[in-house]
Amino acid sequence: AKQATRMYLQAAEAGSPDAQLNLGIVYATGNGVEKDLTKAKAWCAKAAKQGNAQAMYSLASLLQDEGSDTLPALAALLRAAAEKGIADAREDLPRMETQIRSKCAVCDTTAALGASLSVCGGCGAYAYCSRACAKKHWKKGGHKQVCKEAKKYLPEEEG
Repeated sequence: AKQATRMYLQAAEAGSPDAQLNLGIVYATGNGVEKDLTKAKAWCAKAAKQGNAQAMYSLASLLQDEGSDTLPALAALLRAAAEKGIADAREDLPRMETQIRSKCAVCDTTAALGASLSVCGGCGAYAYCSRACAKKHWKKGGHKQVCKEAKKYLPEEEG
């Protein structure tokens, strides 16, 4: 495993998106190296930025446990991976979209209670029951920054 990791590292540093993805997976799983999620995300991000669909999905999976600030980036990655034909992303996407549309990101009003929720037009990762909630989240909730960064992991033509 250490020999394979060295080979992946050489190819990844030379810019190979497949090697970058593989190195990201090696660090995510700790297979032959010490597990390091920061390095895993960094290598998957490099591959995703080059258009590697599997890296987009892998990075979305790694971001999943990091809290709501990563939701816009996670959503953008999952949508791009699904669009590029990654079966797992296509399977996960409807679940994520349903979850996003299920409640207001600010006050937790739920669609089940009959609320008509609208989704952020920038990132599509948060839903709101009112303009007031959307405005509050944008100005005071930090959404303005994370929304702008939603597509930072995607290739320029896709972002």
